[in-house]
Amino acid sequence: MVVARAKRVSRIFAAAFMATILTVGYVMLQSPRFIEAGSFEKNAKGFEKLAEVSEKNAHKNIVPGSTKYFSEPGGSYDRMHYDIRYYQKKLGAAERRTTLEDLIHSYLNVTNYYEIETWLAHGTLMGWWWGGRIMPWDSDIDVQLSYETLDYLASELNFTEFRYNITHENGNVVSRSYLLDINPYYNETGVGDGNNIIDARWIDTDSGMFVDITALRKRDDSGKLSCKNHHYYTEDELWPLKESEFEGAKAWIPAKPTILLRDEYGPSSTENGKYKGYVTHPENYEEMCTALVMRNNEPPNCHLDDVMGADLLTGFTF
Repeated sequence: MVVARAKRVSRIFAAAFMATILTVGYVMLQSPRFIEAGSFEKNAKGFEKLAEVSEKNAHKNIVPGSTKYFSEPGGSYDRMHYDIRYYQKKLGAAERRTTLEDLIHSYLNVTNYYEIETWLAHGTLMGWWWGGRIMPWDSDIDVQLSYETLDYLASELNFTEFRYNITHENGNVVSRSYLLDINPYYNETGVGDGNNIIDARWIDTDSGMFVDITALRKRDDSGKLSCKNHHYYTEDELWPLKESEFEGAKAWIPAKPTILLRDEYGPSSTENGKYKGYVTHPENYEEMCTALVMRNNEPPNCHLDDVMGADLLTGFTF
């Protein structure tokens, strides 16, 4: 298991390009580049790490007597995927998708740059399996990491806000700020009252949409790792992580993604190419798998966990 290493600390605190940290102000960083995403090319003109006072990030909406840290507007399923502090309106389908693409690009860009071990999970991992993209009906992004890695982030990067200038395919340049907000209840091993099963979020402060971050750790005598929402994994199902791509950016996936997806969503989840009126192509995944295995000079056993995912798929028809 890879957790925060000493060189990560030195990279963050001894980087020659880091300017003086102000009590309230900016920390300018040399700009890493977004990985080009094919037709969804996004180039970061630059990003800056903002040193903010905690008051801006403090929750002011917690109901007296409640232990819930993250809060959402509610009222509908889609509105449950906004942080109430930054929520202004429910986004339309096109704007929502662009916002989610920017969210995952920024998250992956930062975690790759700082060598933070994290991987795609749940519905986002399913999107990777079916073509390396966000599912067209998704309203959020799900990722996981180890408890040790989250503990490191809590001590070193919590309440850090990153600002990006992003150029979209249509030439529009947008500036977005993303906040890493870690739940103060993250180190509790139990589920408690269920209000704090999400350990952290990567939040788009312009819209309130976010990446849900959950930490895995051993919580009982089973030897398995789990999150607070009762998803259990063996170490060999997760590690070693595989390098792949998601929305054109470098991403990491668990060692046995197909097994994990079938355990969570059922066997048909990786077989049925139709869902909510959407269809995938091609329909013969055995041929697809064989082609992938042969292309990668692997034995033609057609085991999807031996290849780097569904990159021959055209994905869901939008």
